[in-house]
Parts: sequence; structure tokens; C-alpha cells
Amino acid sequence: MLWRWLFPCLCLVGSAVASDIVCQSLGPGERLCTTVHRHFSGAMVVRDWLRDAEPLPSQRVIEGARAGALLIGKASLRRNEKQQWVVSLPGQDAVLLLGPSDTPPSKPVRIHETGHAWEITVLAVSVPRTTPGVATEDEIKLTLRIVRADPGPRT
Repeated sequence: MLWRWLFPCLCLVGSAVASDIVCQSLGPGERLCTTVHRHFSGAMVVRDWLRDAEPLPSQRVIEGARAGALLIGKASLRRNEKQQWVVSLPGQDAVLLLGPSDTPPSKPVRIHETGHAWEITVLAVSVPRTTPGVATEDEIKLTLRIVRADPGPRT
């Protein structure tokens, strides 16, 4: 019986902890919203530049993006068996973002998601320091800039 009480608590401890959202006005009809996703390996900070009339950002900057992070819509960041960073989209081939020997900033990569074209650029790579004999929760993380590359939805 005790396990039934403890199980939900253990699940909460093992998942991402919390998210905070703060928005500020940049002028008439424009705002900057910052979302902080807390995680055991470090926070992922997402900054969205938004216009009031549009549901999607015109630009997004993600700091601390880990493999598996959602980038925009259903596009996610993955690291494949060749140690390449790729953008994965359901039902499509993965798009190469950064090779194992490439250094940022990368050339912009164009994808189509949520009815828009987006250009994704890797601005920085953060590799955790390792110390022999010391375990760490840290992971390799990227800083990305995602810019909407078209004025409106594709037809």
C-alpha cells in the first residue's frame, strides 16, 4: 500500500521540474516572452519575439537546448549516431544542423513547420566539463536562433 502513495511522488521527482513565463512589452503590438524550463541538467531558456495579431513568434532564441527539445511546432532537436545535430520532423527526413567537427555559428538551415518557413542557426555549443570519478547530470547543449523566413502561412 505504501508504494501507491510514494509512486506519484517519485514520478514528479524524476521529471523536468517547472517552467516560468515572463512577458514584457517592446512597444505597441510587440512583446518579448521568456520561458525558463527547469531541468536537472540545467535550465533551457526560450525567448520569443511576438506580435499581438500572430500566434507564432517572428523570432525565437533558445539557450540550453538539449537533444530531444522541441524547437518550433513538432520540430525537435536530435543528436544522431554520427554525433550530428539534426532537426527531426514527423514524416520527413532529418535535416542536418551541425556536424561533429563544425563550429558555430552555423549556416542557417531552412525547415517548413506550422505552415511557415523557419531558418535555424546554431549560435553556440556548450560542452560540460568532465572530472574523472565525478558523475554529472550535465549534457551538451546548443544556443539556437530560429527566425520565421516568410511573412505568412504557406498555401
